[in-house]
Amino acid sequence: MNKFIIPTILIFVCVYSSFSQDSIASNDDNRKKAVFALGGMGPAIPVGQFGKQREVGFDFNTAIEFQYKRGLIVRGMFDFSTFQFNKGTLKINTNGKQYDISSSNNLVSVFLAAGYHYTKGRLSPYGFAGMGASFVSVPSVVIDDVNNTIENGLNVGSYFSTVAGVGADFILNPPKKNTSSKKTPFMLYAESFYTFIPGTTEASIYKFNLLSINVGIKSKF
Repeated sequence: MNKFIIPTILIFVCVYSSFSQDSIASNDDNRKKAVFALGGMGPAIPVGQFGKQREVGFDFNTAIEFQYKRGLIVRGMFDFSTFQFNKGTLKINTNGKQYDISSSNNLVSVFLAAGYHYTKGRLSPYGFAGMGASFVSVPSVVIDDVNNTIENGLNVGSYFSTVAGVGADFILNPPKKNTSSKKTPFMLYAESFYTFIPGTTEASIYKFNLLSINVGIKSKF
């Protein structure tokens, strides 16, 4: 867990800096932020050598996003992915025998990311990048031929990871022209982001590469 100390410190420094700057500039209209909650789902696509051993899976993502009028966005993300791996990708040796395992990997990630958005009418494209921690689980099996039992479990490893993505918001309920409507913006969004773990994991001898595509809803607090 020592490898998380420096990234964790950097994340908290960035969060503290974001809130501090907002407090200082609270009276400046150009710096005033809006806070959004979002959630979406879609396919999780393992890529590269890592992806050749796995099937396309499922991804769910949720986040809290701060949008500044000057275009800056800062978001905290929670992401969950699950996908099947091919039989023989993982092997276990027990009681002098080797067994091929067919099961699934689960990935849980938390990220702090920053980026930029540009609004044109009802459409707002954006891009972001950040870093965080990912937790990868792989199945473990212990076969006891003597007592005719099988014990199932999970091995979970924690890793430093990065994320980068692009997307676009589409406002579903734009305010009418020449009105001072205060109704809450309600948006449909689509985004794609790439999760990368720079080292090997329990899940594979290859570096972890995952492309996620999400469609969901975003709403202002």
